[in-house]
Amino acid sequence: MPKGEELFELMENDLHLREAVEEWALFLARGVYSVISMFDPQVVLIGGGISEQGENLSATR
Repeated sequence: MPKGEELFELMENDLHLREAVEEWALFLARGVYSVISMFDPQVVLIGGGISEQGENLSATR
């Protein structure tokens, strides 16, 4: 199974993979929003491979 960064590279040429990653990103965003709504934190930190995707992750809309 490819690692996260490989998936972001592969999704450029694979429509089905791109749709799956976009759906995953939507679920991630909803989860982060829920945590913010419940706990009202001053800061939300996302680390690891997700945070390293920058442009790739913001392009999944």
